[in-house]
Amino acid sequence: PKNIGNLTALQLLEIYENQLQSLPSELGLLTNLTELHLDNNKLKSLPSNISQLTNLQELRLHNNLLESLPLGINKFEYLRNPIGI
Repeated sequence: PKNIGNLTALQLLEIYENQLQSLPSELGLLTNLTELHLDNNKLKSLPSNISQLTNLQELRLHNNLLESLPLGINKFEYLRNPIGI
């Protein structure tokens, strides 16, 4: 839902295995996220503003249909594990 952007204190978001095909751009407003688990969906792309999630330490993208990644996604300073695609 688009009102997910109101959850600004959220640190962990697990929305894996849901057959999601897209994500709302409001996801980029969750700047306190440290873990984002999106594996096992049907995502073809990510919102361009996902690069604003600068506190991410873990990003799981395994088993999606991603064709490319947004610019800046490789500059996450705190990312512990490589981005799983």
